[in-house]
Amino acid sequence: MVWLWVLLGFVVLLLVPFVVGLFLPEGYEGHASARLERSPEEIWEAIHDPERHPMSGRMCKGIHRDDGRDASSLPEWTEDLGSTKLTVTTREANRPRRCVREMRDAVVPMSAKCVIEIQPDGRGSRVTYSNATTIRSGTWHVPIFRFIMTISHGVQRNCENWLKGLEKEER
Repeated sequence: MVWLWVLLGFVVLLLVPFVVGLFLPEGYEGHASARLERSPEEIWEAIHDPERHPMSGRMCKGIHRDDGRDASSLPEWTEDLGSTKLTVTTREANRPRRCVREMRDAVVPMSAKCVIEIQPDGRGSRVTYSNATTIRSGTWHVPIFRFIMTISHGVQRNCENWLKGLEKEER
């Protein structure tokens, strides 16, 4: 009889996030801002080094750059997250003030638009990071992924953690 309750509990733990996730929205947004004691130019250089500052933050296990790309084109690379890969494409680069990047997941039908704005602030800079993520239907695990993103505030935490990565470099 105990095994039946254990089995029922296990099924509920899997079904509840799945069913709830079916009703969650496709879009998620996050914003964070920090003042850094570096010039906009120094920050610009740092954010354009994906080995130092990958868009996926600490989840990144490796970077692959397409060396065959035209040198005049905007930067693009792939971040290996272990179970999936993110393709990061720079869509806009107005040195040293604004950078817009798009990310696409190789497994989950997820895309994100990330906007990084850098403003002079005294002897330092104010960096604002915004992320608008869309998780479209398409695979069986999308509802569970949406559920996790919602309860963990995943997009907001990504913005905050990405900026913390820039802040750590100052210390």
